[in-house]
Amino acid sequence: MIAAGDQVNLNATSTCVNLMVHGTLNMSTNNRTLTVNGTLLFNGVGAITGNGATRVVNVNNGLNVALGATITWSGCTIAITGASTVSGSLTFTSTAASRTFNSDVTVTGSLLFTANVPVAFGAKLIAGNGSAVGGGGSTGILSLTSDLQIPAAASATIASVTLTCNAICDVQGNATLNGGTFQFNNVHISGSGVLDVSPAANTIAVSGSWINTSSAGDAYVEGNSSPVTLNGAIGTQQITASSGTETFFDLIIANTSGTSPAIAMGANVAVTNDLDHSNGVLDLAGYALTITGSPGAETHAFNGATMITSVNGGAFTVTDPSNVNRITFTNYRMGDNVRGVTTNVTCGRISFVGFTQWGTAFFTKTLNVDDVFGGGNYYHGPVTFTADATASRWRMG
Repeated sequence: MIAAGDQVNLNATSTCVNLMVHGTLNMSTNNRTLTVNGTLLFNGVGAITGNGATRVVNVNNGLNVALGATITWSGCTIAITGASTVSGSLTFTSTAASRTFNSDVTVTGSLLFTANVPVAFGAKLIAGNGSAVGGGGSTGILSLTSDLQIPAAASATIASVTLTCNAICDVQGNATLNGGTFQFNNVHISGSGVLDVSPAANTIAVSGSWINTSSAGDAYVEGNSSPVTLNGAIGTQQITASSGTETFFDLIIANTSGTSPAIAMGANVAVTNDLDHSNGVLDLAGYALTITGSPGAETHAFNGATMITSVNGGAFTVTDPSNVNRITFTNYRMGDNVRGVTTNVTCGRISFVGFTQWGTAFFTKTLNVDDVFGGGNYYHGPVTFTADATASRWRMG
């Protein structure tokens, strides 16, 4: 035990069973390893100091930061095996060396960063009730090979992190993303869970499926500043929502898997600001894809990709209440010779180059700026082009 107010300098490789730290453990010398075969327990105000990759702390039966404990940990190499709990406050303060948790880590307190610190999780990171993961003034760089889990009845905030999760973002409780960059394999919102990204701007990418089976009335709170990118490279990504409609602020479809379809809708999808589709075959599967429009001047770019519907009834609708947005179709195909996509686009500006349309379509421009048709456009089915009375003309060229 290192008592409150005491400092122990580790200047020789050492082994112990359990270690309780209520003071300071100073990893003072390079090429030294401390092995704790039991549990490393912090139960007061304490610190581990000393920077260097060859200053190593190995723990074989978990880390326990007790409720009320406040711990700072600098830049020695850390490898912790065994389930760990952070009920108090643990702050990483240095980018030196590496930090690896090989077993589940449950946070019900705070995991903070005063430097841009990388931390690797070889098992689950469980953000329990009242937890704060991230914050402290710098960015935590978190890499997970297993799930990020927010259990049922838990309320957790994740902020100021760059987080890569190669498994599932598993939201069963209430999770708030409060400013960060997130790459998830799959997103699952279940039980009565809520994923809220509205408090701050987040950048979210999903390489797998977005599965929302939550019974909450608004299980994904999209806010007005957080884009979601579907960037899978293998197989088909699915979008489902038990409410019948999933709503995104910005949605970017950039699947490079080569699978057809690359994106399969299992619910209606509404986009409140901007939608771009640059890669992959999007299958509406009989559902509705709607852009409800933004008061800001957005450009919806449909470039080099395909939208189909494998089930009758698939529809694509665009509205532009402020008459300031633009939609561009460049080398883009809508529908096929088996089923057309019913299309109704009203937008400030609309342009086509190398565009192919199957199915009934209405295109209405509303902005007083000329739009020019490029070459290579093919329309199969009844298509109507309209310029509102206050709009400028269409020019075919």
